Amino acid sequence: GSGGTRFLMVTPSFELKDAATEQLMKDHEPEIRDKILSLLGKKTVEELTESGMRDQIKKEVIDVVSPLFPKGSVLKVYFPQFVIQ
Repeated sequence: GSGGTRFLMVTPSFELKDAATEQLMKDHEPEIRDKILSLLGKKTVEELTESGMRDQIKKEVIDVVSPLFPKGSVLKVYFPQFVIQ
């Protein structure tokens, strides 16, 4: 919705149940990145910049990556880097 005039840089960090899930996360990294990019690419600039939406976006990220892992393996997602220019 920005006409290509905006840039989003996001670094997600996941809290995982165990080391086995961590290895699965590494094994599926390209697919996870693609799912997150697809999700965020559908968001408007307003949705991405509104601080109240951050928790909703985190929930949606968990929803799109969780099917790749055993149930309950992905506990939380954090955004230590979330920059829009």
